[in-house]
Amino acid sequence: MGISRRKHVVVCVLCAFCGYSLLAQTNYSLIKGTVFTAEGQSFQGAKVTVIRMDIDAKQQKKTRREAVSDRLGEFAFRLAVGPAKFHLTVEAAGFPKQEKDVEILGDERADVSIVLKK
Repeated sequence: MGISRRKHVVVCVLCAFCGYSLLAQTNYSLIKGTVFTAEGQSFQGAKVTVIRMDIDAKQQKKTRREAVSDRLGEFAFRLAVGPAKFHLTVEAAGFPKQEKDVEILGDERADVSIVLKK
């Protein structure tokens, strides 16, 4: 019992396509940051929102992402590769809202520090 030539070719083509898709990479940009109090302590539980700003207002709603700072005050957003401009908003109970603009130039990581002031 042998495999017909046609079946052999089909199997080889399928293997080639599967292998190619496994090698394909998707690149991302990363906005990573830490929320601190004015005293320098990390702040857990701050709501962090990021919105892409260099597109029309209707599209901005689709790019809105939210995260909550963890016990180390850290947050992260994995985003499509830039270049792009983003606006970060940080809200926490007992503190005024803090805002910061971040520009991503490509497949890179932007590190942000946010200090909550009373």
